Amino acid sequence: MRKKLLVLLLSLVLCVSLLPIGAMAAVNGSGILLVMVGDTRVTDKNASDVLGDGTVSYDSASNTLKLNNAIVGTIVFEGNYSQATIEFTGNNRVDGSIVSWGDLTFRGSGALDVINARESDMAAIASQDQIIFESGTVNISSGYGYSINTLYNVRVQGSAEVNIVHQSASVAINSNGTLYVSGNGRLTVENNRAFNAINARAVDVSGGKLDVVASGSQGKALSVGYQLNISGGEVLLNAAGDYAVFCDGDISISGGSLDAYSGGVTSDTYEIYAGIYSEYKLNISGGIVTVEAESDYAVAVGYEDLNIHDCVFTSTAKVVGRSIGGKVNINNCWLDCSSYEGIDASNNVVFNGTAGTVEGSAKAPDGAVVPAGATLTVPEGSRLTVPEGSTLTVEAGATMTNNGKVVIDGTLDNEGIYYENGETEGLVSGGGQMPNNWVVTLDYGFGDVVKYYNVIKGENTTLPNADRSGYAFLGWQCGGESYSAGDSVKVDGNMTFTASWVSHPDSGTFPGFGGSQGGTTDPGQPESKPTEPEPKPETPAVDFSDVASSDWYYEAVEYVCTKGLMDGVAEGSFAPDGTLTRAMVWTILARASGVDTDGGASWYAKAQEWATAKGISDGENPDAAITREEFVTMLWRLAGEPVYTADLSRVPDAGSISTWAQQAMCWAWATGLVEGDETGAVSPAASASRAAAAALIMRYLEA
Repeated sequence: MRKKLLVLLLSLVLCVSLLPIGAMAAVNGSGILLVMVGDTRVTDKNASDVLGDGTVSYDSASNTLKLNNAIVGTIVFEGNYSQATIEFTGNNRVDGSIVSWGDLTFRGSGALDVINARESDMAAIASQDQIIFESGTVNISSGYGYSINTLYNVRVQGSAEVNIVHQSASVAINSNGTLYVSGNGRLTVENNRAFNAINARAVDVSGGKLDVVASGSQGKALSVGYQLNISGGEVLLNAAGDYAVFCDGDISISGGSLDAYSGGVTSDTYEIYAGIYSEYKLNISGGIVTVEAESDYAVAVGYEDLNIHDCVFTSTAKVVGRSIGGKVNINNCWLDCSSYEGIDASNNVVFNGTAGTVEGSAKAPDGAVVPAGATLTVPEGSRLTVPEGSTLTVEAGATMTNNGKVVIDGTLDNEGIYYENGETEGLVSGGGQMPNNWVVTLDYGFGDVVKYYNVIKGENTTLPNADRSGYAFLGWQCGGESYSAGDSVKVDGNMTFTASWVSHPDSGTFPGFGGSQGGTTDPGQPESKPTEPEPKPETPAVDFSDVASSDWYYEAVEYVCTKGLMDGVAEGSFAPDGTLTRAMVWTILARASGVDTDGGASWYAKAQEWATAKGISDGENPDAAITREEFVTMLWRLAGEPVYTADLSRVPDAGSISTWAQQAMCWAWATGLVEGDETGAVSPAASASRAAAAALIMRYLEA
């Protein structure tokens, strides 16, 4: 096995290459950063216009050198551990190098060309610390030395685009830290002569795009000392030499896409050659991976196991994978390979040319495709699952035949032809053909996810049981007919079955109203309506200055006040447009049920205790204003949660009724408790006014 002594050598080279020739200024006594632009030193006097032509300025507070359509020579930021920034607008060019003793950040809205054609070993861009590209376009052309050289990290992030054309025999990017590509950052490297295009201690790609071409006869696209991690983004690697990737440590690929090509064996130094090689661990657990390798193996590992699972993997190599010191484990993969040699194909989807087969029980990773002209067969006894969050696409011109079982928890997008000769659980969507299927829909109500099944035309489907805390399942309704769980129903078209429910006293939790979910195990379902309370003899007739006999709510206000259910808010005032709190509603409903609400730790304490015990409310947020749908739902629970089916098509805002309130609003609409405004709208989320509450209570008790 190869053990490289590269780090020490590269560090020594970097120390030398960071020193520009004849361009350095000395750090002054206070240690502040000194800046050179070509042969011009930046001072307080020239900072606003360094070269006297309006193209270069310097902000000492942020150590930012600003370029605006500038053409300059070598730029040097001197000062240990300083943080420097180059900000550019328009089209700019540096003939030479850019060197910093600390962090160096590039950002801009234009372009910056760095042309390092000098016959020296100095890098085009060099730093003892991080080099960060945040935005704008940076084009680097190097004929000698490195294009980028740093003792720490290189970050291509944000919206930055970095393009490198490297003609030197040395590597294009040399980093003793980590190369990061993230966000929408784009890094393109074309290395025409070097042994390796990129040397880094680690490489981490979580977004954006990394595109590397290593044209040297023995060139590698990536040479990584410790860790390669790809979790997102797009990675394109093209290497003329033995490996697209050679890692002395571990490789982890969990997302994104990787397309790698290696030219084949150009030497006989190593024991094994592959498109992607890791000395220790190699784990591919997601994403889309394509490896074209002229050598025997697509991927290989030295000391430990090779694990490939839950991904889309395509290989043109003779053998998919090899481990010298461990095992090759491949499962739940979407494989396209020319040979099964060296692998166990069970529990995978395997394509050999245009013919694909589900081997055993397998999953379709996100991004899996049955391409045009290809066929995929699920044999009898095999099972294919499309997991939640994943999409399997059958392209136009492709065919998928299910003779086993297909379970669709995610999406199966059929644009070709889908033959159902076995069992499919879930919905096959898309504009393709299903020559022998009907779709059965199960609607469980209450806003639950609707479940779909594909059933062979003319055959029967067995209806399942259903379960919901706090309710008893009555069966299924379809086309005016009732069915029970376990019934076998002939499918003679696309059919929808809707579940019927009735509440029962062993209910669990109830949706809260503006508070946490909670409730009681006793919903307090009465056998009859609460007994109307006798009027309090001391309650006077309605005499409120804000309630006229001509008002639509006059009778309702008189009713609730006479019966002692509601009072005025002040002497001579009822405030019909005022809002009610949750505590007020508990008290009104408690009084309507004959509960003595006087006493307690607070004016509403006894009502709160009663409402919670009876399952009317969760007892939370007593001071919160109550909405119309919340009020109706509490009243519905008081009535015993009767089951009603109402046509709400005439209600223009029916779609805005919350899922937990739909049964209650159906009841209130069907019984005439809620009538809507002049347009028919019920305004479920609007606050319930005192006048509306009075009318609703009166209608309920008088019905």
